Amino acid sequence: MFKRAISLAFLFLVLLSGLVFFWVLKPKKCLLKRFEPSLSRNKVKSSSYQIRLEVQKDFWIANHLDRLHHRLTSPRSVLTAYLHQNHFELIEELEEMKCYLQEEVSEKEQTQQIRFIKSHFGTYDYSNQSFEANQVHLALFRLPGNQLKTPLDLKSAFLKGIAYKIFLSFSSHKPYFHAEKFQAHIYPENDKKNL
Repeated sequence: MFKRAISLAFLFLVLLSGLVFFWVLKPKKCLLKRFEPSLSRNKVKSSSYQIRLEVQKDFWIANHLDRLHHRLTSPRSVLTAYLHQNHFELIEELEEMKCYLQEEVSEKEQTQQIRFIKSHFGTYDYSNQSFEANQVHLALFRLPGNQLKTPLDLKSAFLKGIAYKIFLSFSSHKPYFHAEKFQAHIYPENDKKNL
């Protein structure tokens, strides 16, 4: 009788822990619905995907004597791995992404120039370390110090604009940036005010 009770209790615990384990690890329906268009777009070539929250990528690139700091953030993303010509490709689709690029640092003057990029949706390709986005808000800042500052007050930017499409690559020693159909306004009073 006692052995049977212990066996039933053990079986109950195993089933209960299995249900809890499944409930914790299964993807939430609200997250799957949010990324359904991008998942269906990659369904043919996709072998696996991962939904990620609070994504942050930091890059440090040597520039003469300085190391420039670049940061890419997103509250949600879908990382997709698919087989392409006998190797895996990794593509990350970022939602509400922000990118901070430290373009120049002057140790003598203790100033830095930061390019800020914001988009509702962007794609990061791990194989060639590049990023693409459409309908992008851009801003340039000249700020004191040599450490990357985040977040930034857009009111203090000396240049603000919108681009139809951008391409950013981190694969070379200096990041390559290209913007299409870029419209901007310059605010020279903010350039002097921040320093």
